[in-house]
Amino acid sequence: ATCPICSAAVQELAGLPDLRDRIRDAIAGIHPQQAYAVTQRVVLERDYEDLAQELGVSQDVVRARVSRGLRALAATDRLAAAA
Repeated sequence: ATCPICSAAVQELAGLPDLRDRIRDAIAGIHPQQAYAVTQRVVLERDYEDLAQELGVSQDVVRARVSRGLRALAATDRLAAAA
């Protein structure tokens, strides 16, 4: 079965292509370690444990990178809204 909300027309009407570009640009503008952690954890929904093992750091370090990355993204969004 085909996903009715996955069609290109629906995504275009919802503004998803523009949103994807904005998210990609915002992630590219934060620290690379934070960008990787946010992308892997939030976008790809990977476990903290898996990321910590891959990166050779503790889960707390991964959590901190995700948290700081999300705060940096939020600050970027606030700055863009104020401009």
